[in-house]
Amino acid sequence: MNESAAVVLLATALVAAGTASLYLTAPRQQWLGRPLSSRHWRGIGALLWLAGWWLWGDQTRPVTALFVALMLSMLVLVAMPLLAVLREAHQARQSAPRSGGHS
Repeated sequence: MNESAAVVLLATALVAAGTASLYLTAPRQQWLGRPLSSRHWRGIGALLWLAGWWLWGDQTRPVTALFVALMLSMLVLVAMPLLAVLREAHQARQSAPRSGGHS
């Protein structure tokens, strides 16, 4: 793996982690029993997001980096609630009593 690919992967991870941190501070998030402390985690999420954007900006133009970071953020913000619903459905299916025969 060359250096630029590693930087892009790191930027992707930073933006995704920053967006996830911001999502997990929301009162109606579905992953944790209660949201993360918004005072600390929103700042951490914003710093992670900005660090990812800065790394992408180092590899491409800043406007392109901003577009990519926003697109990845939208993907994460759509995927996290969807994955939470799928996880709950899977857990409900696992805990449902299984019938031995067919009626």
